[in-house]
Amino acid sequence: MNHTVCKQGAAVRLHGYMPACVERIEREESGRVVAHCRITARHKRGPHGYTIGERVRVSASQAVPRDCIHATRGRLVWPVFSVGG
Repeated sequence: MNHTVCKQGAAVRLHGYMPACVERIEREESGRVVAHCRITARHKRGPHGYTIGERVRVSASQAVPRDCIHATRGRLVWPVFSVGG
């Protein structure tokens, strides 16, 4: 299944690296949109210190839909994506 939208149930990679699943999207009073995610990685610890099963809250712009990430010249890149509810 392809996800080009960060929304509930989407497979994402936090900061472009750590595999996670979005549990819900929330808009704060300040207008900032955050994603509540559960880490689904196979490794014990990722590059940002997350552990398997941990629930984290990040800016929705950091929860990149997994299927829109690709590698170019050894770097991970992704297009602008939308955030759903």
